[in-house]
Amino acid sequence: MTESSIPPAPAPGPDADAETTRSRLLDTAERMFSDHGIAATSLRAITSDAGANLAAVNYHFGSKAGLIEEVYARRIRPLNEERLRLLEEARRAAGDRPVPLETILLAFLEPVRRACGDPRQGGVRFLRLMARVNMEPGEDVRQLVYRQFVETGMHFHGALRDALPHLRPDEIFVRFRFALGAMFFTFAQVLDPARLGLPVCMGSDVEEHAMDDLVAFLAAGFRAPASKGGAE
Repeated sequence: MTESSIPPAPAPGPDADAETTRSRLLDTAERMFSDHGIAATSLRAITSDAGANLAAVNYHFGSKAGLIEEVYARRIRPLNEERLRLLEEARRAAGDRPVPLETILLAFLEPVRRACGDPRQGGVRFLRLMARVNMEPGEDVRQLVYRQFVETGMHFHGALRDALPHLRPDEIFVRFRFALGAMFFTFAQVLDPARLGLPVCMGSDVEEHAMDDLVAFLAAGFRAPASKGGAE
């Protein structure tokens, strides 16, 4: 068969076109939500930037709420799966003993570090997207996003309870919230010393050892004595 007689590849069908439009809407919404906020970004702005129409949003996601949910879910789902995989691996290694605290923290943090370094998983924009949730004026968006973490959070809370018997469950939850704040600031490099006019004494070693320092810092906080009224 000569080159001229090779039949051309078939043109993309309707399904391929629909999937391309869906991905383009998600990418555009993610960028605009992280840059401008969710409430401040209209569907018309998203569809205009994505080269689609409003009917495409309704077709693929049902509503703006459905679009928001899927923008977050496509980043959160693989993150949760990897966290649970690492935690289960640690549980098997620990046998009948509690999983070491540092191992629990690494299982929770490492997937985020990887995602922040990989644009295909959202990169640092993913952290900005998560930070936007807490700045939105309504409670609906927060509930929409937070419920995607409930099951994974319960697994990690249970592991932390086993590793920290001196703390009440509610104290573990409060300290876990502190850990989330430290995680966001660290991986988003919000406190970059150079931006604050501070000397960077260790150069690239600061970034290289950031995970070790973060885990050590959080572990010390979790192991601190129970607060007033806590368990003995």
